[in-house]
Amino acid sequence: MATGLDWHGFEVRRGPVLYIAAEGAYGLARRAYGWLDSRRHNGHPELDAPNLRIIPTPLALTTAEDLDALLVEIKSLPEVPILIIVDTLARTFGAGNENSQPDMNAYVNAMDRLREATGAHVAVVHHSGVHDQQRERGSNVLRGAADTIIKVKRNGDRVDIINKAPAGKQKDAEEFSTIKLRTVKIAFTAPDGDEESTLILMKRDGADLPESDVESDDAEPVKLGKNEQVAYDALRKAGEALGLMRLLALTGIEKSNLNRALNGLVDKDKATVELDETGERKQWRAL
Repeated sequence: MATGLDWHGFEVRRGPVLYIAAEGAYGLARRAYGWLDSRRHNGHPELDAPNLRIIPTPLALTTAEDLDALLVEIKSLPEVPILIIVDTLARTFGAGNENSQPDMNAYVNAMDRLREATGAHVAVVHHSGVHDQQRERGSNVLRGAADTIIKVKRNGDRVDIINKAPAGKQKDAEEFSTIKLRTVKIAFTAPDGDEESTLILMKRDGADLPESDVESDDAEPVKLGKNEQVAYDALRKAGEALGLMRLLALTGIEKSNLNRALNGLVDKDKATVELDETGERKQWRAL
């Protein structure tokens, strides 16, 4: 939407996008630069920089102070965004309890105020439960208030975008068929001149990238060391970002070996590393 390019064959409305990266801001710029570079090299050499603004900090949007400050920031932009992405609910929820109906009502009201004040579509990223992967975490108030729910399901390099019930929801339109994508690792040149790599999404049949840029289905899977596999399994089971102390307790791996394993997972694009709400301690999340 920030560039106006079709998305895997779907026409999009072009306009300013605001991304509240309350979680995972560490790798967001790399993903954006990689995607832009891939588009410029594959049919869109004159593509302008996306009309995208990023706020890389947690916010407590259920508090009047943080919500008011965000609205002031938005109204100071050259153009009001047409899409606001809140990533994630947990990192913008404040001190409330996701399982509490009153607390979730307060969050829904905050999203309504954000939508009404800007006229933008507000998309909230939220995690599924650790023990129930079929539904989103927390009070049913959220599902009841949402116009659209889309489940993102990943299995290895395969990604399914699911709108059909019971996992998804479509309030005032027909549910769309599952969109089948896959992740592809690409190399690109960052603005500072360094060579980097990241993942982008493409159609499962490889239709939106030249054959030279597509990893074969027969490609050898990434091999993990013993400690890397244990750490990866712990992250996947948790379904959320974990700090070092929690991972030490879950894996039983000695600290220096665990650090090496986590660095290995990041290098092999099996995990991302980000900063916690203090901006100091690292947390890891499985990809």
